[in-house]
Amino acid sequence: MGGEITAAIKGGLHKSAKEVLEHTDDLKKKLDNLVIEENNLKRKLTNDEIDDFFKHLEDVADISKLSKVAGRGRQFGQKLSKADFEEIRKFLKSNKVELEFHPLNQVKKIEGFFTASGQPALMPKGAAAIFITDGKKMKIILREEATVYEFFHEFMHFRHSKEIGLEEFYKLGGRDSLGELIKEQWVFDILMKNKQYLTKSEIDHALYYINNKVRNKFGKEPVDVDFDLSKIPEVRKEIKISEIFKIK
Repeated sequence: MGGEITAAIKGGLHKSAKEVLEHTDDLKKKLDNLVIEENNLKRKLTNDEIDDFFKHLEDVADISKLSKVAGRGRQFGQKLSKADFEEIRKFLKSNKVELEFHPLNQVKKIEGFFTASGQPALMPKGAAAIFITDGKKMKIILREEATVYEFFHEFMHFRHSKEIGLEEFYKLGGRDSLGELIKEQWVFDILMKNKQYLTKSEIDHALYYINNKVRNKFGKEPVDVDFDLSKIPEVRKEIKISEIFKIK
């Protein structure tokens, strides 16, 4: 289907796919009579294009249903449940990592941590989760409605610190230092090796973050995945948080 037609129709119907599918006969008649312009030529949609359109609607309807039923959050990711939070707290405590919760869209002090200038460290407003250390203490901060993917990312920073030693991890440096590139690339690589826990949108987000927010800053060429992203599902079946603990 032509790009403009696809964007206009698919985008406009995204939130009401289920309702549209209840009136497929009427919609099919309209699509049969629809004339589009492509390469300065007017034509009708092919049967394959119409079939693809209805297939897309069915996919969207399924995703919307799963998102509501399975407690989905950003990037169609699985929201952490109260039971997950408790498991995370216990596991982190056994590894000498504190867990702190912050409300959505608020800039709050991170208890017990300070910047190089001595000011209280703050949780960035746009951050869903972070791992922070001063070379001695460690803490993971999660916002309300955090997802498995968001915890997974920060948990891998903790794993990285365990692999190379906390002091060495701290010496790498933080934001805007070369250490940021090293740390974020390490986490990205681990995430992609464990793509079975990620949705398509989460992988898209991970690619955007590593390329646009990190690699671009240091003048590095963008990276890509070595698998077919179109085969990654939009929504995953429920993930047990204990499975994430085992990843190294």
